[in-house]
Amino acid sequence: MEFLVVLLFATCVYLWLKGKSYKSSLRRIKSQSPIDSESLKTDSALTCDECGERFGHAWGGIGMAQHKWEKHGISGKASFNGKVVEFGPGLNSQLPEEDVRSLEVEVNRPNPDHIRVPSSSALSLGTGFSELDGPGMFQRVNRYGPQGEVLYLVYSSAHQAYKVGISRPHKLGDRLRMIRVSVPDARIDGTAVFTSRQNAYEREQKILEENKDYKYNGIKGDQAGRSEWISRRPTGTRFTSPKKVEEVFLQDASAPAQELDIQDRYTVYMVYSRSKSAYLLKYCRSDRLSIKLKAIKEAVPDAELVSRFKVERSTKAREIAVKLNIESGSYISSGRRDKYEWSEDPKYVEKLSQWGPDGTRLS
Repeated sequence: MEFLVVLLFATCVYLWLKGKSYKSSLRRIKSQSPIDSESLKTDSALTCDECGERFGHAWGGIGMAQHKWEKHGISGKASFNGKVVEFGPGLNSQLPEEDVRSLEVEVNRPNPDHIRVPSSSALSLGTGFSELDGPGMFQRVNRYGPQGEVLYLVYSSAHQAYKVGISRPHKLGDRLRMIRVSVPDARIDGTAVFTSRQNAYEREQKILEENKDYKYNGIKGDQAGRSEWISRRPTGTRFTSPKKVEEVFLQDASAPAQELDIQDRYTVYMVYSRSKSAYLLKYCRSDRLSIKLKAIKEAVPDAELVSRFKVERSTKAREIAVKLNIESGSYISSGRRDKYEWSEDPKYVEKLSQWGPDGTRLS
C-alpha cells in the first residue's frame, strides 16, 4: 500500500515538471518569433482618392477603375484573374467571358464582414448611384432584414430591353456596376423585395419563362447576364421605380403624425360664458363630465362646453389642467385642493381650440 502511495506521488511530481517545462518552452518560442495579430489583418477594400467611394474585395480594382472613368473622367485599367480590362475614351471594357461567372458569384456571395454599413447621419446604400442611395431605397430593400432579397429590373434605352435578376440588398450597386461594363446606360427601372433569396429566385424564373418568346439577344458580354434580357417590360410583378420609392418616402415623412386612439377615461375641458366673457378650464372623469357641466351651469347658466380632449390617466389630466391654468394666471392652490378661476383672455384657448366638444381633433 505504501508503495502505491509513493508511486502515485512520484507520477504527480513528474507530470508537474513536464507541464512546467512545456510552458517554459512555449514562452521561449513566442519571445523568439513574436506574432503581431494586427499584421495578419488585411483591408481588401479600395478607396477612391477623388471622392472616398469604397469598393469591396469582390469587385476590387475593376470597380475602382470603372468608377474613376465614369465619375471623374480618369482613364485606367485593372485586372481580374490575370486579364486586363481598360477604361477610357472609345474602349469597349469587358471582362473575358471565362472570368465573368466567377466574378458574379463573388459579388453575390453573402459576406457579413464586407457589408457596407451606412453612416448614422443618413440612410443610404452607399452604392455611388444617386438613384439607389436615397433613404427610401435603403428602407425598401432592407425591409426584411439580412434574409431579404431584391428582385431588380434593369432597363437599357440603347437596346430598348429589360433584364431581371436577384441580388442581396447591399450588393445591388455592385451588380449594376457589373452590368454597366457591357451596357453603359443600364439603370435600375424597378425593384421588388422578397422575404428570402429562394422566393426571389422563383419569381425571377417565372418571369423569364413567361417572356421566353421575347428574349433579347443584342447584349454582348456575360457580365451583363445576357441570357436574362427581354424585349418587353414584364407584367404580373410590381416593380417600383427608385423615383417613386423616394416620392412615397418623402410623402410619408412629411405627413402629419397619425392621430392616436386615446382611451376616453379622463378629459380636460374648456367652457365659455358670454355673460362673463371668460373661459374656464378644468378636468374630470369623462363619465362624470355631464355632472360637472350641470354644476357649472347652476352658477353660470350660459356656460357652454366648447372644447375638450381625452386623457388616459387622472394624474396626467391634472398636470395638464394645472399647467395651463398657471400659464394663464387662473390657478389658485387652496390647501390640498386645486382651484381654477374664470379667465377673460387665457393662453390655453388657442391650444384647446384644436379639439371639438366631443373630444375629436378638428381638421
